[in-house]
Amino acid sequence: MDQAELEAGLQALGMTRQSWRALPLLPLVSVAWADGHVQDGERAVIERLARDFGVDDDGMMLVTNWLAHPPTPEAAETGRHLLVQLCRSGGIADEDLLDDVVQFAHEVARAAGGFFGFGSIDRTEADAIDALASAMGVDSERTWVRPFDATFVPVDADLESDGPSPEVHMLAAERLEGVPSRARLLYFHQAQGELSLPVVGEGISMGRGEDNDVRIDFDARVSRVHCRLYEQERKFYVEDLESTTGTWINGQRVVGRRLLGHEELRLGSQLFFVQIDG
Repeated sequence: MDQAELEAGLQALGMTRQSWRALPLLPLVSVAWADGHVQDGERAVIERLARDFGVDDDGMMLVTNWLAHPPTPEAAETGRHLLVQLCRSGGIADEDLLDDVVQFAHEVARAAGGFFGFGSIDRTEADAIDALASAMGVDSERTWVRPFDATFVPVDADLESDGPSPEVHMLAAERLEGVPSRARLLYFHQAQGELSLPVVGEGISMGRGEDNDVRIDFDARVSRVHCRLYEQERKFYVEDLESTTGTWINGQRVVGRRLLGHEELRLGSQLFFVQIDG
């Protein structure tokens, strides 16, 4: 992209070479809008960054517009593209700014749950940060973990405070609906109430991976393939599948164990219960 194309792109967004300092704020505003509205805390962080960046009066008018009305997807994409070109052209900005924008995006998203970064990051905004980082060729350095990531246990994993709350999905519910079994895995969902799966045959697999019968998202202490419950000769068992942080039955870490009923099963921060009839 030559100088004329760069200036034409800035002009399409209502910017000049003098007001370009508002450009890094456009991706941050898009992250703030990802959940459908801009929280007061997010607005405060963006306005503070605008002052820190030295955005001029014309640029501040644009920032005010973006905070009042969400930028169109086309404008957001154009802004990301221009920012990358601006930083990689070796001119008035350098590539370090791209890393800074992704880090500031984390700060903006955390501010949604509390003033100046005391909240956790909403799932939609987490996805927006991932898309932003990917578009700009920057590692998003997430401390939360998606199902397809390798097992990663951050130092502050116990806090679980920098990403979306863990989510449990009983993916095998439809496949196993109506299948008779004396044993069931129970989970008490805050919104949906009691969820359960029958334990039959080869059983049910649990972990962060997409192919599990029970998938647990955004819990850094759960491995991609963590454990399984199965039936053998009319007896029921749990088997740890070499998980990083272990499978726990009634507070005791196990490699494998027969289940007799009324056990508490813990993976990462999630609690399940085993019910066996008879």
